[in-house]
Amino acid sequence: MKRLNWLAVAVGVLVVAHVVVFTQLFVSGGFDVELYYGYASNMESGMVPYRDFSVEYPPGALLVFLLPKLFVSSPEAYGTAFTLEMLAFDLACLFMVFLLARRLRLSPLSSVIIYSLAVASVSSISVQRFDFASAAISLAAILAISRGRYKTAWALVAIGTLVKLYPVVLAPLFLIYQWRHQRWRNLIAPVLVFGAVVMAFALPFWLLSPEGFTHAFALQGGRNLQIESSYASVLFMLYSVGRALLSVFQGPVSWDLDSPYSAGIAQVALLVMALAAVAVCISYYLPYRSLTKHEEGPPPAPALGRLINYSLLIIIVLLLTSKVVSTQFMVWLLPFVPLVTGRARSAVWLSFIAVGWLTWYTYPTHYWDLRNLNILPMDVLFLRNVLLGLMALWLWRLKDPEPEASLITEPVPQNQPSAPQG
Repeated sequence: MKRLNWLAVAVGVLVVAHVVVFTQLFVSGGFDVELYYGYASNMESGMVPYRDFSVEYPPGALLVFLLPKLFVSSPEAYGTAFTLEMLAFDLACLFMVFLLARRLRLSPLSSVIIYSLAVASVSSISVQRFDFASAAISLAAILAISRGRYKTAWALVAIGTLVKLYPVVLAPLFLIYQWRHQRWRNLIAPVLVFGAVVMAFALPFWLLSPEGFTHAFALQGGRNLQIESSYASVLFMLYSVGRALLSVFQGPVSWDLDSPYSAGIAQVALLVMALAAVAVCISYYLPYRSLTKHEEGPPPAPALGRLINYSLLIIIVLLLTSKVVSTQFMVWLLPFVPLVTGRARSAVWLSFIAVGWLTWYTYPTHYWDLRNLNILPMDVLFLRNVLLGLMALWLWRLKDPEPEASLITEPVPQNQPSAPQG
């Protein structure tokens, strides 16, 4: 009982620390928050997104933008309200990390401490963009899986996809797990739920303005090579040793790279990203190709840990192979990092905290220097992306002990008496 009380006190202290950091230390507002305020004001006045004004985000993001505007009227107050909204998603992640750590038989306290350090490393970008919303929804989908609520998990993945698109990469992993460990008929209802949620949110906007709706996605798909991408960091290194000519220019929505290679890389990046995601899914599938026993309930701890490891892996691979990488995308990784299982978990923790600080150094601290092609920020960006690559490698190499047995054997309840010896 005393241990439980101390654990509750420690978590309470962390909650207070998060509130103080988000509201007093992080710098809120900025151009993007002003953009969200503009979107929300337009919707509040009765204008229809995609039809009456251009939007570059999926429809679920509009709800995230609108919620703070319902309680405030000025841009300054909206910045504060938006910070509190992101704080709510952050605290939701903290509590879900705590719950999942217990399910994984990890130390809940050390997990939430690592989560808090990871949040601190990413710094103010947490309240200057809306990515915490999709991160929390993605982790909620994993929590639903951990409790055997598969339809809820698929619904949450659909909602996350409507907010920020990238959570859709979790769907193949969920599908593989259920396909291998349950009867295939169990997949029908969850997949239908996913499709129904996406259609319910997206179809009305498409019907009202097919051209405006598709333009939002065409804009993202047609973007150039962004300067924070792994491809750009390699070109920066070639430039620094005199092996490549390049320049930085303002694209439609970001600062992009122009070089003799950038256009070709941008054209094939989507294919590379798709092939890399397929490779991750194959790697997740192959160790269990001979598994025949079905499970109807929640996954045991080793299976859940492996699902979380691969969820983090596929998101990192998405970042490494995408032509568009922004600073706020590091928030996508935050909820999964403290829950990594296996021998390399400490290395993944430390690497991500370093990634967070290197990202903060790149943006906003020395972003102008990077755009001016100064050597040091280019080296920092390259190191950041190398660390992401190492995290992916460690996650891919992590192996569960006796994976076949651990995935099909339910844990023995702790309160049962042991069998007599002899």
